[in-house]
Amino acid sequence: MENNEETVSRPLKLNHVETILYEMDMLDFCFRRLRERKRAGADYNLCIEGFLLHYRNLIQFFGNHMGLKAGKPAEWSLQRRLSDAEIAAIQDASLLKQYDGPISIYLCHLYPE
Repeated sequence: MENNEETVSRPLKLNHVETILYEMDMLDFCFRRLRERKRAGADYNLCIEGFLLHYRNLIQFFGNHMGLKAGKPAEWSLQRRLSDAEIAAIQDASLLKQYDGPISIYLCHLYPE
């Protein structure tokens, strides 16, 4: 990269809760952009890939796949300790099992079919 070019990076996240909220906010943003139905070509591709990326990150979190896990709130819950019922209520591996693989394949353009 040449010295006269700007460096591009996302804002720093201060804690795990903000990371989870970032994923939710970006999923919502991409969803709203896609619903506008004004997207075409590369702009549509960018929006659908952003949507799928953030959706996959969240189903991995709520499905306890890797990294931050909904089932281990001591790692991310700063406010208070969650009850066993609350922890059980936010976990859902069904979406992870159904969509994680297909989304990952879709996002990996060079993946052979």
